[in-house]
Amino acid sequence: MTALKIATILAVALAAISGSARAQTTIILPDNAPATAPAAGKTNQMNVNFSLQISLTGTETATQQAELQQGRRMFYSLAESECVAILDTIGATCSIDSMNVQTPMFPRMANQAGSISNIIGTVTYKVGLKPAKN
Repeated sequence: MTALKIATILAVALAAISGSARAQTTIILPDNAPATAPAAGKTNQMNVNFSLQISLTGTETATQQAELQQGRRMFYSLAESECVAILDTIGATCSIDSMNVQTPMFPRMANQAGSISNIIGTVTYKVGLKPAKN
């Protein structure tokens, strides 16, 4: 198995164990673009929003920082694997252009240990589209 496939499998497994994961895709076209699909071969900007919720089991700062780092690694693996999904479907080319990641933490109820963190962010891709299927 390639490293990318292993990373993808791990990211999906960790997301299933850790909580929920969502993705939302937005394709941004220039203001003067027609309301039709973007032209094949042209590079387009595509934003994907990811949201992961992870349970921080540790109460020590160092432990929580390690758990947050593991969560960010999951986020980065999901961002990387999104290009694979894009290339399998609509993209002829795909590269990550920029990324914004936030990790706000929330305390749990008084009778529960640890905290919860939502790892949220937006990844912007440059995507060259495949020709449309007839």
